[in-house]
Amino acid sequence: MNDSGQGRRLDYIDARNSRPGNCSSVFIKATLNLHCDVIMTAMMRVQPCVGCQSVPTIHLKLPERMEAISGDPVTLPATYSTDRRVMNIAWYKLDPREPTSRTQIFSYYPPLQTRESYGDYVGRTSLEDQASLRIARTKPADEGKYILSVSVEGVGSSEGQVQLILMDPPSILSISDSLSATVADSVSVQCVADGNPPPNITWSRDGTRLRSAVHSVTSDMRTSTVKLGNVRVNDSGKYVCQASNGVGRGASSSLVLTIRESRLGVTSSTVAVVVGASAGGLWFIVCVALAAYLVKRRRLQDEKKKFAFYYNMGRREPTERGELGEDKEPPPYTATPGKPSNKAPNYGGINTIRKSIGRKERRYARAVYSYRPREENELRLEMDDVIEVLEGEDGGWCLGYLRGRIGLFPSNYVRFISSSEGYI
Repeated sequence: MNDSGQGRRLDYIDARNSRPGNCSSVFIKATLNLHCDVIMTAMMRVQPCVGCQSVPTIHLKLPERMEAISGDPVTLPATYSTDRRVMNIAWYKLDPREPTSRTQIFSYYPPLQTRESYGDYVGRTSLEDQASLRIARTKPADEGKYILSVSVEGVGSSEGQVQLILMDPPSILSISDSLSATVADSVSVQCVADGNPPPNITWSRDGTRLRSAVHSVTSDMRTSTVKLGNVRVNDSGKYVCQASNGVGRGASSSLVLTIRESRLGVTSSTVAVVVGASAGGLWFIVCVALAAYLVKRRRLQDEKKKFAFYYNMGRREPTERGELGEDKEPPPYTATPGKPSNKAPNYGGINTIRKSIGRKERRYARAVYSYRPREENELRLEMDDVIEVLEGEDGGWCLGYLRGRIGLFPSNYVRFISSSEGYI
């Protein structure tokens, strides 16, 4: 400010402690250059405003999100500014299943300088700088949204939030075992890996990348498969599976594939043909054996039926009125093969059969083994039984008479004897 009439000039003004809303006294330092070139400095005190009152505030500063590797420590940075005394600093974690529900994990009370951790965060959390929360040894469950609450005397509390995202480095869960194959075979190998974010899986052999099919199993798990058809010897080597997702150094695992030359040019397909032919031949042998067994059994049954006429004739007895009793079932043959055309009568006992045979001398056999009948028209034999042989020779079934009953018996269970030995 210049005043030419008085020859005075105001060189500068220095104001101290002059902030809007501050009611403290303000001192102004002025330097005056008088007409007489005498420099004077004056301090002037400006009286505070009457009825002036400031509004207390608190400001928080937090990032929107933080990323960390699961298992490593992480710090959620937070600062605040206020002109009042801070009474409490608290950190909470929101429940991912219930956004309106929160769980306190840490608190700090400046007036008493007390700090405390809660729940699963005990021993893993601490406060750094103004209000930053440090979590040591992070776990997958630590991922989520965190809330900072700062309470100020006379003002209340102010809140801010930050999202913590935990990432998992890739890991290979399984890989196919090393294997051997023959030339022209088909081979398939698989690798399974997980991570957050989901890993990218690649296959390589001797530094050359291979084509593979990748499929997602879950949100963080994937599989990769390499299929080789009509393999050759030069397909042998070390196959490496690598997984990466930008977190950490990645993971890898390997297997060894060995391709052998087929012996005498025999491939797996040839082996399959040989095995199939062998199986077919075996079934043919089984069928032939079964057919032979059935034919033999049929012959034995026919041999038994050969004497069924005599057996049935022996079972027919006249009734009290002299009438013939009816057979339960007709005989399978009306005559025995090779016998005269004049058949024996339809009824009669052992004497009738003896006459029909026309043999003067009787034949006998002695049982050397016990025999249990399998059919109704067979005789039950006990050791040393003497059977009168009506018809038949050694080596087959014979028709005999024992204990008042006519029936068949196997010749290999008896020993044929003379009539003098068998006469009782």
